[in-house]
Amino acid sequence: GIILPIIGFIAFYFIRKKNIEMNSDLIAVKERKATKIARKRLVVAEKNLTGANKEQFYIEISQALYGYISDKLNISVANLTKENISNTLQQKGVKDSTIENLISTINTCEYARYAPNAVSGDLQTIYNNTVELITTLENEIK
Repeated sequence: GIILPIIGFIAFYFIRKKNIEMNSDLIAVKERKATKIARKRLVVAEKNLTGANKEQFYIEISQALYGYISDKLNISVANLTKENISNTLQQKGVKDSTIENLISTINTCEYARYAPNAVSGDLQTIYNNTVELITTLENEIK
């Protein structure tokens, strides 16, 4: 009975030490949390989808994609251009069809935000495409 608390304390100490080491690398933390943050933005986008707030929907989709790419690939927001995204994803070995799909979705969101009447499409399809795209990127970037 006396040894069990000592073993528990030692285990706690080593687990805590490992946790501190893992969280000390900010780039790795951002990379690990990129998907979680993108999914939160997609939940907000889905609420705007059902609320028929198209402009906010496209803003959330766009921010989810840009935020995910920025965090996952460690690209600063200032350097987050479509060409830079494409080049970095190609270097990571992502398929060209996935990159084209990403750029197409980003373009659709930008057109919808800045020229709302120019885009006509099903919001649910765009939402589903974005969810699938983030999942595909998550699998291909590893």
